[in-house]
Amino acid sequence: MEHAAKDIPCLSVSGFRAELGFTLAELGEKIGLSKSQMHEVERTERASLRVALRLEELSSGRIDASNLSDDVRLSRHALTVTAESAEASTGQINGLSGGSA
Repeated sequence: MEHAAKDIPCLSVSGFRAELGFTLAELGEKIGLSKSQMHEVERTERASLRVALRLEELSSGRIDASNLSDDVRLSRHALTVTAESAEASTGQINGLSGGSA
């Protein structure tokens, strides 16, 4: 649960709902889910990409969408790997151009 700020603990979906004092139906309405769909998200701690990102947004990052959706987790991992690869390539290019001047 590394996505949230380090000094703010990550929440489960049910913990977030309890903190807000919402019913399943009320939180589901904010996200665009029925009460039964919201119950399923709470029970399984799994959600679609859209729902996971909406929960993360509503919780100001205290719910990590990566923990709810493999799509979010894999996308964030791919972005991290791509950024690290780009930094490594830039370093190699800078090293080459610096040595030839």
